Amino acid sequence: MREREPRREKRFQAPIWSGLMLITLAAIAGGVGTTEKFLTEKQSSNRVYASENIGAQEALTNLKFKQEIVTTGLEFPTSMDIAPDGRIFITEQSGNVKIIENDQLLETPFLTIPVSVLVEGGLIGVKLSPDFIQDRQVFLYYSSAPDELGNVVNRVSRFSAGTINPNIADEDSEVILVDNIPSNEVHNGGGLEFDRNGMLIIGTGEAGDGIENSQNLGSLGGKVLRVNPIDGSPAPNNPFIENPEADPRIYALGFRNPFTFSVDHQTGIILALDVGDASFEEVNKVEPGKNYGWPYMEGPGKQKPLPDDLPDSLTLPLYSYPHGQGSNAITGGDVIRNNTYPKALQGMHVIGDYIASTIMILNPQTAKVFDLNLAEGQIIAPVDLDFTAGGELYFLTIAPGWLSKISISQEEPPMTTTPVETIKPTPTEIPSPTPIIKFLMGDANCDSRVNSIDSAFILQFSAGLLGEVPCENEADASADGTINAIDATLILQHSAGLIDLNPKIP
Repeated sequence: MREREPRREKRFQAPIWSGLMLITLAAIAGGVGTTEKFLTEKQSSNRVYASENIGAQEALTNLKFKQEIVTTGLEFPTSMDIAPDGRIFITEQSGNVKIIENDQLLETPFLTIPVSVLVEGGLIGVKLSPDFIQDRQVFLYYSSAPDELGNVVNRVSRFSAGTINPNIADEDSEVILVDNIPSNEVHNGGGLEFDRNGMLIIGTGEAGDGIENSQNLGSLGGKVLRVNPIDGSPAPNNPFIENPEADPRIYALGFRNPFTFSVDHQTGIILALDVGDASFEEVNKVEPGKNYGWPYMEGPGKQKPLPDDLPDSLTLPLYSYPHGQGSNAITGGDVIRNNTYPKALQGMHVIGDYIASTIMILNPQTAKVFDLNLAEGQIIAPVDLDFTAGGELYFLTIAPGWLSKISISQEEPPMTTTPVETIKPTPTEIPSPTPIIKFLMGDANCDSRVNSIDSAFILQFSAGLLGEVPCENEADASADGTINAIDATLILQHSAGLIDLNPKIP
């Protein structure tokens, strides 16, 4: 694996993709949407489809899943949470918090805050208080607007909904709970959840530098934090409270970009969904004091020699899967705990993949994974997933700004359970990096790779959000003398394996 290049690690570019990208993803769903998922070496060597877990498989087979679009009026939505009264609070990257009530998007934002939007920054996380109906508290994770020196940090704050109009926040109610989380164009994290003891769980990205942040107990980057939601102080019994060299708010370390969580408040299981680099996506079962290995480990094995001061006791993911053609980006998530789903599926976690346009159901006890297949509708680029109390599964699509819901009925759908080819990877089967060549058509950001980040740069440039594209000649994938959405489409098709922008010359 190539030596670390912090500015190269820019892969999860969901917040700035346009509607054109979604049209392309829909067109290629047959290829990207069926990307094979594999089990790590610590798990069973066989993918679950027909007979290895009869209860869950039969339950899925007997359910008919239907997707329908609720609204298309959102602008780059990044996260959501559903209140006990059914209102859906949605963050938009630009700094708006919107509310959907009775499946209708309210015209006036709940709140608008100043943020720094560049690439993956902005308003990227929301979580409602467990006692939201009583205390009206809303927690947000965002990249601050630049200060007078141009510095940007990631921040977690608490706001209050208004007492007269509960759909409008008190703009003066902000309480900053955690400040000065490392920020960059990429890997800003954003996961917010509550554990079953009422402590706030925060997923922070390593801001493009895994060694400086993920493995540094003095940095808040690349961590899972656990704090008191009242004042942001370290939660009781945090593992590093007695360590003078560690920030006492740290609960676990060694993460790359834990953009979302999935938490089961009945069992206490916390799953961090960590967006991978070039090889694997990870589901990590978060436990106090554990080190999950980034940047020395990705997926089922080590990619770099461990330094002398790092103990050889890194924690493997509960579940991981390698990238298919192009990229992947794990998102999510929520837990099945409602009366609509059968008993065999209770306690299973529902997880998405933004790039592959898939939704998976994961058993956290066995690390077995099932696909959620639709009888009607389509899964397109899910970036956040949440259940209502009644069992409807809502998911966000960033561009063109959709909120969809998946409902079920007790009918047998036209589903198949034919297994895909199963491969058991070993730590030596890590895909080789793309070799560096002098000219690579489609490489808009000059990182010697052609993937979704290049289309993101082009779309941002076309929208006027970037003044220039780092590699202009390479960005013109259509070779028509201009840089526009056509080039972004060609790059996405290349990433999905439908075309080859750089065929080998005999």
